[in-house]
Amino acid sequence: MTRIVTGRDSLLTIVERSTTSPLVTTMRLDATGRAAITQFDLPFGRVAVVLVDSATAMAANGGGSLAEESYTRTLVRTGIKLPRAREIDTLRVRLALTDTTGRLPDLTAPGQRMVAREASAGVLEITRRYPRRRATIPVTSTPALREYLEPNAYVQSDEPRLVALAKRVVGTERDVFTAALALERWVADSMQFDLGVAFAPSVEVLERRRGTCVAYATLLATLTRAVGIPSRIAMGYAYVNGIFGGHAWTEVLVGDDWIPIDAAIVARGPADAARFAFAWSSMADGPGSLTSGAAVELYGRLGAMVERFTIAGARRDVPRDAKPYVIDGDRYVNEWLGLELTKPAGFRFVELDETWPSKTIVGMERGSERVRVSASLRAPWERDALRPDVISVGLDTWRIEVESANPQALRAEVRHGLRLRDVGSP
Repeated sequence: MTRIVTGRDSLLTIVERSTTSPLVTTMRLDATGRAAITQFDLPFGRVAVVLVDSATAMAANGGGSLAEESYTRTLVRTGIKLPRAREIDTLRVRLALTDTTGRLPDLTAPGQRMVAREASAGVLEITRRYPRRRATIPVTSTPALREYLEPNAYVQSDEPRLVALAKRVVGTERDVFTAALALERWVADSMQFDLGVAFAPSVEVLERRRGTCVAYATLLATLTRAVGIPSRIAMGYAYVNGIFGGHAWTEVLVGDDWIPIDAAIVARGPADAARFAFAWSSMADGPGSLTSGAAVELYGRLGAMVERFTIAGARRDVPRDAKPYVIDGDRYVNEWLGLELTKPAGFRFVELDETWPSKTIVGMERGSERVRVSASLRAPWERDALRPDVISVGLDTWRIEVESANPQALRAEVRHGLRLRDVGSP
């Protein structure tokens, strides 16, 4: 690490560089040597840490917001769209840095294996992790587990409101994983996603009941620790509607295995294999380890191509020249999603290449009339919606959205021309 003095006025300006990270930090030190201002650039934008008095710091608890563009920088198209993503058991994906002078980090970890690796590219295989044995709460603390069981500035698992909430949700349940899933459900049902504060203490998250995926992960990690379950936060990428996006989730220790659970995009049981992590933290030292290192190397510089995936024992191989969809006259065919759609007379296909945050798979329009077939996720505990504009396959929900003077007739015509098969069945 090198620190160079670059300016002197009422404050001393120092620029810090490291040989192990592309992160460049600028610090402004006061006369006592304290960092009055620390600035550095992350994938979500520039971070400034400012030394202020207690009253000013507390007044900032309401937080601010991050521009949507900050998140779109982290999105990586996957070539094809995956069916039943929250039920994927194995996924093989080729990753490559767009900056070929860089080096792709070794992403090998529990549930992740680099099966091939070059300088700036490699193939990663992800396997869904299930508990191999049962465990009961509270888990006995050991020196190795202490930081994953104890509270800290972000994971405030000793705060009475959070402790009482966690105990109420878990009730008499003593199985670690069953209790963790009950807490996952509570967070999923109680939180709303928005592009708000990226990192916040769990007490603030509980009060706001909204935030980014990091807020979901922090609150779930706090509630699990509050009942004696070791937890940590994982940072990486998760698949949603055509992209890998920067994402955070929670992992809980069940026996000897760290098992991922995700209250922001919920699966049945453990989190799916359509994700990979590059950093983990107890948050004892704050979020620094989650937003530096591999995060800086990958965000905004990564390309991805799905090579194969497995759902319920059915394996699908994806050729390198695979097309995401085909237009054949009046028909839209997406073999990966198992979707075929014949457009009504006079309509034309539009919005064919949308990805998250859009939910649109395919659109059609005729004058002022609009039709969209969109996909969203249904929580495992939610029932199938019995509506004429909704079709469910696994946890995926397909909606036919219509803008027309006669929406009922147009919706019926579109549904008559739509074929959807479950490509995840053996």
